[in-house]
Amino acid sequence: MPQLDVYDKLINLAKKEKNDSIYEFALLEKLKAFPEYNDEVKKSLVYLYINSKQYEKLLSVTNELLLIYPGNDNYLYLRGVVYQNFSKVEDAKATYAEVLKVNPDHAGANMSLGLMIYNEGSEVFLQKKKRYESIAKPDRVDYWEYEKGIEKGKTLYKQALPHLLKAYESGSYPDLKPIIFNAYVRLEQKDKAEQYR
Repeated sequence: MPQLDVYDKLINLAKKEKNDSIYEFALLEKLKAFPEYNDEVKKSLVYLYINSKQYEKLLSVTNELLLIYPGNDNYLYLRGVVYQNFSKVEDAKATYAEVLKVNPDHAGANMSLGLMIYNEGSEVFLQKKKRYESIAKPDRVDYWEYEKGIEKGKTLYKQALPHLLKAYESGSYPDLKPIIFNAYVRLEQKDKAEQYR
């Protein structure tokens, strides 16, 4: 008959020694021996998989936990992280938006969604600038086309800013300050940009 404390000692030792493979093994064995600890073990596996960047396993366990805790904003957020790391941009954005329906103040979802939209806007600015600078002697029409082209980038920045601001104001993401500054500068709102200099 398996003894619970044996598994717990192995789990704690593996965690202390930062041995992810033994930690995972011990958690899975505990789950087999004591299925009544399903929730606890799965939650531990989630954090193991996110920290060790084992995204396929993370998605599987997160989906299982979402069956138990539907609408849990943290598990939904982790699903978005997986999609983002698999370069499933639209799925990630939709999942982060779903998190924000459940919890509009979720700092991680606001930061992630805001950065994804901001990066799309930056890509528009970069492409339009490259195209404009590649013209040997640009005229007014070329400049007008450039200005018209960057409007999409500005629209994306306007969509990203509320998310970036909410994430920044949470105190969890101080590194967003220069990004917010840059977005305001590109939106030609220098007065708002100054406080993020």
